[in-house]
Amino acid sequence: MNGLVFQSKLRALMWVRAIHNELCVEEKLWWFCPIRSWNKAFKGGVGGRLWCPPRKGWVKFNLCGVVNEDEARCGGVLRYLNGVARAVFSGPIVAKDSLVSEVVAILIAFEMFSAIGWFGKSSLIIELGSKEVCCWLENNGLRPWGLLPCFREIDSKVASLGNVCFTIAEKNGNDLAFALVVAGIRRPGMYKAWW
Repeated sequence: MNGLVFQSKLRALMWVRAIHNELCVEEKLWWFCPIRSWNKAFKGGVGGRLWCPPRKGWVKFNLCGVVNEDEARCGGVLRYLNGVARAVFSGPIVAKDSLVSEVVAILIAFEMFSAIGWFGKSSLIIELGSKEVCCWLENNGLRPWGLLPCFREIDSKVASLGNVCFTIAEKNGNDLAFALVVAGIRRPGMYKAWW
């Protein structure tokens, strides 16, 4: 039943974002009370519009990784230029801290990007919440030894894709990815969907 509610709320949010562009929805509140997410957005005037669109010809995967006590979770959302989501994932992973969970989220994002069939058709921006993980991606010498196999796989995916850019999300720019992580806390397995 939990999975059905999660999927229904996710589809409704994507429909609202795609059809009603003038509505500002605060994505964090959507999962708990959809009506309040609209009211607060109208009062504040900014709502969930802090996400920055990618350049033309690019798509953006916003990623988030969280570790709470012994449980690690990650989530991500792939969006087009107009902000419409095309893929999402959320669920548990094996990681010791939030930095490792973001590295694993990058691998999942590449896996989904290739499963959708977009390799070679679109350039990819991966937006992270961690400056440290971005530094690891840019500088091979800073990478932790324990994560070298993960980074080899990431480097291989970047080389095969060509146009990949890693950036750091601006404040509240990863709200939907974070909301997916929080909404999926009770999920026993990884949820992946694209359309």
